[in-house]
Amino acid sequence: MQKLFVMIAMILGLNSLIPKVHAETNEKIHQIEQFVEERMKVSQIPGLSIVIVEKGKTVY
Repeated sequence: MQKLFVMIAMILGLNSLIPKVHAETNEKIHQIEQFVEERMKVSQIPGLSIVIVEKGKTVY
């Protein structure tokens, strides 16, 4: 159950990293990947799939 709460917190935290105009900038993608990797290590999550959708289109 604790991992579920961690995952929800990760999703909410990612919202602040999503760029407003161009979701494919290298810097933002790097920030997202770094954030997810850190949270996975802290929470001992061995694997994870993430999709970010902006205005109905997959941007990550």
